[in-house]
Amino acid sequence: MQNPNRTMEEPELAVVYLLFQTGPSYDKHKPILALKRLLARLPWRKTIVYVDNSAPESPCARQTAPREYAISGDNRYLEFSGWQRGIEYLRNQGKRPDVWLLVNDTFLTQSAMQRIAFQANTLECVLMRKAILGKRRTLPPGAEIMGNLLIPYIRTHFFLVAGEIIEQLSSVVGLDENSIDRLLLSEFDPSVRLFRKDAPCSEQMRQLIFSNLTNEWYRRKPYVADSFVELRAKATSILNSVLLSLRIDQLGYPLIPYTKAGAFLDQDVSRERIREEWIGADGPAVQPMDQRGDGWRVKPPVYRRVTRKKHPFTLGNLLDLIESRPGREHL
Repeated sequence: MQNPNRTMEEPELAVVYLLFQTGPSYDKHKPILALKRLLARLPWRKTIVYVDNSAPESPCARQTAPREYAISGDNRYLEFSGWQRGIEYLRNQGKRPDVWLLVNDTFLTQSAMQRIAFQANTLECVLMRKAILGKRRTLPPGAEIMGNLLIPYIRTHFFLVAGEIIEQLSSVVGLDENSIDRLLLSEFDPSVRLFRKDAPCSEQMRQLIFSNLTNEWYRRKPYVADSFVELRAKATSILNSVLLSLRIDQLGYPLIPYTKAGAFLDQDVSRERIREEWIGADGPAVQPMDQRGDGWRVKPPVYRRVTRKKHPFTLGNLLDLIESRPGREHL
């Protein structure tokens, strides 16, 4: 799909920066200044919207600088509903950017290597490949939600999405209230670990999310009544993060790790090879377009085996190795 507003001008990058001014991780202007330094080294026209999820009822949007806006957010689904508010604001202003950067105010505490690798070729790769690009995270084998076998996903603290993908998605929020209620308890039950007993979610994902929230998360909490609401909201955010990558894959768009941005600018690299590298040796085949409904599989996925290849020594593969080192990291 070609951007209807595209002219001979250079492409446009839209940045939706999510902040929560009353949150314990809020670091005032430090991450904003760091983000602006990252953006300053990049080409393209840039528009930034700051979304404050701590002020959903604040006054209407205001312009803070040329091509910069500040708006109140929507914290129903944490960063995902906030990002969606920012996307809708810019679209209502007539913006149809070529690429979106979605980022939250914790990004400085995350992958330093990803920020180093965030260069002009990263934008060009997303634009050329019509892709989502970010840090790749793996899930336990056999992890499943609502009948969908999950795939490695893009970690959603700092990631790029082609404008065409945003146009195809009705929202970056993948779970509505009914879906959330099917998965998670509505009220605290000390004998049940957050997920409903009959939730359409594999045990691997239940254990992964619960362990992460109570052990690895930087705001980890014990599973008690006082922390139930916060844990439930964060579990919803993790599910939305995992499902965003799955939804984009099911639409037929590639998922690219930031370590491969330069390599995948090569026109000879096929979309099939990009997907094989993302999925790994055993992964579900892309569902044919004529069998897709609303982006969710309704039948068991089809599997295929892909022969593992020995990877040459390159900067991208070195970054892959560094990022895949074992260690505690929240989802």
